[in-house]
Amino acid sequence: MQPVKTKKKLSRADKKQIEAAIARANRTDKKGKSAQDSIPYERMWPDG
Repeated sequence: MQPVKTKKKLSRADKKQIEAAIARANRTDKKGKSAQDSIPYERMWPDG
């Protein structure tokens, strides 16, 4: 079975929505966490 190919012109509003969704997706998860950042701690002991 072959996929159906249809071409559709996007309206300006559709393009704007797609660009906004891509921008939101690119904004999330940009800050990588190190192992030290991901492990919560209550206080630092004198020996580190």
